[in-house]
Amino acid sequence: DDDDDDDDTERSSERPRSSSSRVKEGKMIVRVRSNAGTWRVEVPAGPATTIAELKAIIEAQFQVPAEHQRLAADPAGARPLEATGSLGSLGLGAPGAMVHLRHADPVASLPVGTASGGHRSAENPHKPLSVGGTLRRKIGPDGSIVAEAYEDHTTKRGFREGMPALRDLKKSWTLSDFLVMDDQYNFKIKRQEKAFCAGVSLDTATCFSFQHYVQQLGWRQGRCGVLYGTWDDDEKTVRVECSYEPPQVGDDKGARPLDDDFDDDDDDGGMEDDTAAPQESAAVAASNNGTNDASSMKKTRDTVERVAAALGLRPVGFIFAHPPRERGFVFSGAEALRAATQQLRAADGIDETPFVTVKVTLDAETNESNFEAYQVSKQCMAMAAEGALAPDDDDLAACAVHPTFTAIVEGKRATTVNTNFFLCNVPVQQHASAVFSGAAFPKENRLIPQTRDDLKRVLAGVGPGGGGDDAKLVAALADFSLILFLASFPQIFDHHAFLPALCALVAYRAA
Repeated sequence: DDDDDDDDTERSSERPRSSSSRVKEGKMIVRVRSNAGTWRVEVPAGPATTIAELKAIIEAQFQVPAEHQRLAADPAGARPLEATGSLGSLGLGAPGAMVHLRHADPVASLPVGTASGGHRSAENPHKPLSVGGTLRRKIGPDGSIVAEAYEDHTTKRGFREGMPALRDLKKSWTLSDFLVMDDQYNFKIKRQEKAFCAGVSLDTATCFSFQHYVQQLGWRQGRCGVLYGTWDDDEKTVRVECSYEPPQVGDDKGARPLDDDFDDDDDDGGMEDDTAAPQESAAVAASNNGTNDASSMKKTRDTVERVAAALGLRPVGFIFAHPPRERGFVFSGAEALRAATQQLRAADGIDETPFVTVKVTLDAETNESNFEAYQVSKQCMAMAAEGALAPDDDDLAACAVHPTFTAIVEGKRATTVNTNFFLCNVPVQQHASAVFSGAAFPKENRLIPQTRDDLKRVLAGVGPGGGGDDAKLVAALADFSLILFLASFPQIFDHHAFLPALCALVAYRAA
């Protein structure tokens, strides 16, 4: 296109080609992972696009018939996507959302000759289209008829691995057209000079509770949580007031939330499997009334968001702890991708956001807990949105580059990128929250579950019945985890009257 000829062809952190302006216009990129690799599919209607419309776009661009497509939200296909549902309603409205494609194998289901002759291109009737995982049949060296897989065909003939051949895109190309199109898959890795966030202030009680629990585990397991607070758009600073620790499993490599909404990356976050830390997993299930299914966790997540909003708070960061590592190993590939995904969600695209990721670990020299805050660069956000990065199993401190893309690191082509290239340090301060009193109510989803006895202990001696006054009662209830515990009994503490009134009283304390 003429407009593209004027664009700078160098991909950099200052100006990625997948710009946020595209998101703001309503269009967005959806990543479709198939057996042929990860495809970038632009949907003009953005989150309003239905699954049926997405299938039609995939059929038009990649010649996979819609009737053979099986789209799901997870790699195993256990959560199929209804054709009438929109991307937004199915939780896939964020730019770079991942959809998993499975399709029927025509070799097993169609008569001989159907796969190679039953579907033809309208422009070229002699060229068979790709159906499912098989592109065409061919004659082997021994004279036998064999099926050629789509991924084998694109590896040999695609202009990049996992991409169609140039002639499949259009009939004629100029060198300028090709260079502009091909440059969309090139990234020249550059460090970002400074973070978007100018600083983060952490609540002291929240920090102490988090690091103390990891210390009780002997720093042998990872732990993570969502930070809630406020941010100042003018000063570009974040103030953290509390945290929520979702159901999760952890091991010596890190932690992974069981709730998919807190773990957008398809990788397992360094975890070997969901059986890691079985004792903690059992305790988490007990603290959630024995249920860790998707429906229950979504209800809990919605409740957490509503309570935070009623308190005037919003998600402002993500916190995770890990066992001590060697010097220079700051973020794993999975941790960097999780930070990029959450910044994309907070910014609603590839744009600046104060959302921070706080890392907690043990300093081997001082034997003290160390809190550090980071953001990933805009270039990392762009590469994550494009599906260009994945955790590297061989080097945990790096991200592997998808074969479809090219990364240039310090003037050389690289198949992996160290996560330090993407990280920007954010200054950290501490404060005592004016919203919450720092009451000693147990945190959610830990080894020892919350009980009603904990509530009795916190409320002992306060309120009209205990000889106290209303101010002391509100102060005792001014604890985020305690309010969430009350919200778990909606038949007693009404979500439409009691909880909003309680949150208003707690928020008024800080006014």
